[in-house]
Amino acid sequence: MKKALKKIQNKFVKTTVLNETVIEDTVYRVVEKTCFLPWYHNRRAICFKSAEEPKKVYIHSMIYNSPKVHYQPVLAVPQKVTELWHKQFEPKKALVLGAAGCTVPRFIALNFPEMQTVGIEYCREFVEIANEYFLLSQISDRFTLVEGDAFDYVINKKITEKQDIIFVDVFNSPSVPDEVFSDEFLNGLYEETNPDSLVIINLLTLEKDAAENFANGIKEPYDRKALILNGQTVTLLLAKSKNSEKLNSFFESIHIFDSVEEF
Repeated sequence: MKKALKKIQNKFVKTTVLNETVIEDTVYRVVEKTCFLPWYHNRRAICFKSAEEPKKVYIHSMIYNSPKVHYQPVLAVPQKVTELWHKQFEPKKALVLGAAGCTVPRFIALNFPEMQTVGIEYCREFVEIANEYFLLSQISDRFTLVEGDAFDYVINKKITEKQDIIFVDVFNSPSVPDEVFSDEFLNGLYEETNPDSLVIINLLTLEKDAAENFANGIKEPYDRKALILNGQTVTLLLAKSKNSEKLNSFFESIHIFDSVEEF
């Protein structure tokens, strides 16, 4: 039934390759899907294939084309978590490490116009692709995309202002870099955030045991920690706040997800 439905749906979808870029022997394509049925949203994505798994296509980043659609089609957990945190603490500044196609920055800029967001992207080609295919002029007053090394910015204290939310979405296709797990990086994130702040780390499809061991190993200085397993995604939350009432309300609210483990 599902296969038959998918075939019918595909008849009403036009796929167009807008750009193809080779980065370190990996081919990345900007792909646009135009839907002709009213219950579909047109979307644009950066896709690539891993050399180890040539038959599998990975979605590097994806957005809806329409500026009227605030929620974006991928990274559902960090988007919802940001919304839940916003209800308690009303953050004003957000930093996205690993911006790529700007899924999360686009969500923040469209959903919370009072927030100022900076995205740091290591790859020059991705910065160029994002500027050409993924960014809106409507959000230029509240989102800035910078070319740079996320780890360098955090560890060497190059972030000019303390942040309320930091989202970490960096990886070496398709693995999470070792630097993400280092005490130096985690402590740097803590130092670059305000007293009421949240760090959201996308651990992709890291094995549950490995994610739990990582979360357990972070002893200080964060006030609360939680691991969210939602579908095939793993997301780590590191929160700090002395307002226990608001912090408790936030951690109660995240139990809407499939599985939440606090540490």
